[in-house]
Amino acid sequence: MDFKDSLSVPILRNAYKQHLRKKAISVRENYLKLPFPKANVAVIELYLKDKNDVIEVGATSRAKSPSPIPLAKSMGGQFEPIVDSYSGRLMDTDAEYKALSAIADTLDNFYSRSVEGTLCLYTERQPCESCLGVIEQFKEKFHNIEIEVFWDEPYPP
Repeated sequence: MDFKDSLSVPILRNAYKQHLRKKAISVRENYLKLPFPKANVAVIELYLKDKNDVIEVGATSRAKSPSPIPLAKSMGGQFEPIVDSYSGRLMDTDAEYKALSAIADTLDNFYSRSVEGTLCLYTERQPCESCLGVIEQFKEKFHNIEIEVFWDEPYPP
């Protein structure tokens, strides 16, 4: 059973979600030093098929983050965030947007767009409409990477 197939087994999927949650807790403790629900944290593990490579990224929705605020696609960046209808603000500081942009930068710099793999994104909060759009933009750019998304808390709250 390969990694992608293991995610279809509920007990393994849940165990993997717990693994990613622990990484998010570590990012929160090291960068935010604030309890949930202050801000949001996202972590990604990307398993590249046939490369034996795993790319890991973490991000917060605050200025103190392992991944910086990326440029929007309209300014030369990877993806274009939008204004969220619930919050009424441009979601350009979202943890998911930062993490996916960092992964896309790495793929563009070191791999081809045809690279295959499975990307697992854990975010403390359910992705907002802007982040769902960024996920779709990522899928359009990297057709051969499947995305699994995990979260614990609803958005909007």
